[in-house]
Amino acid sequence: MFKWISSVLCAALPGMILLGQTATSPSAEETPKYVGSEICFVCHISFARRWAEVHHSQTLLAKDHPADQRGCEACHGPGGAHTAGNRKKIIAWDRLTVQQAWDICLKCHQPTVTAERWKATPHAAAQIPCTQCHEVHRPVPQEYLLKKP
Repeated sequence: MFKWISSVLCAALPGMILLGQTATSPSAEETPKYVGSEICFVCHISFARRWAEVHHSQTLLAKDHPADQRGCEACHGPGGAHTAGNRKKIIAWDRLTVQQAWDICLKCHQPTVTAERWKATPHAAAQIPCTQCHEVHRPVPQEYLLKKP
């Protein structure tokens, strides 16, 4: 597991150098840029270590997923402006509405759970966010990333 993280971090270094060269360009603020999880792991190594043990990480890091459905940025949005110095330019889940959180989760979980099907559930009626029951950053022993049995 840690070998995987080390190889990801080593692969990130050339990208960090390039990112540092372009971080002050105006386009970094104008157009959201996906930088890849390798860049996120440089500062958020404790999350990376825990997340490497979660099934979600293996699925989200698949290279065949589009950038908006891959790695950290699948849930936290494009990291370009955040890594260029504007730390608030990232999706922080504690500031999302329940609907915004559902939209992010449903982006990857469709067609298994369609928006229409989700809205018909008791969870939706009670305005329960997915992360109230599901743990996405740390390994848990339960199926479906459930926080409790």
